[in-house]
Amino acid sequence: MEITSPFDFSRFGYDTVQPALARRTMPKMREYAQGIKKGATARVSQHPSGLWRDSTGVYYNPRYYMQKRGDFWYQVHDGGGTVSGRAKRMIEFARRPHSTSGRNLIKGIDQYYPRPGGGRVLWAEYDEQRDALAADFAEAVEQAAADIQKEVGGVG
Repeated sequence: MEITSPFDFSRFGYDTVQPALARRTMPKMREYAQGIKKGATARVSQHPSGLWRDSTGVYYNPRYYMQKRGDFWYQVHDGGGTVSGRAKRMIEFARRPHSTSGRNLIKGIDQYYPRPGGGRVLWAEYDEQRDALAADFAEAVEQAAADIQKEVGGVG
């Protein structure tokens, strides 16, 4: 494609760069989200007695979910307003007690999910994987750049 105007340049970006970048990075984004989801779900398999049961005694299997949220990203989340979802949010972020029972709850959560101050499960899993994911993603971007160079006639 010959670029003779700003419009040509923007079309080039839309038609060439974005698809090449998506081809290389989207499979990685999906893989990362699946890994974080799987790791977070595994982290909640050990739990305080009764945390995953509602007031009627029904047991909720704690899981995390992954959704594609746009052209270039995925979201890993706890599943919403279910008893399991509320318990997961409490485990993830509870840190400032306002009563004795709250202090005991947080102390108990910290025993099972050691990371006082919040981010005990989902964020802990992300933090554990972050450096490897960043390096892998940088490699995918470099591969996309090489693909683009080949497509426009440069050296790849």
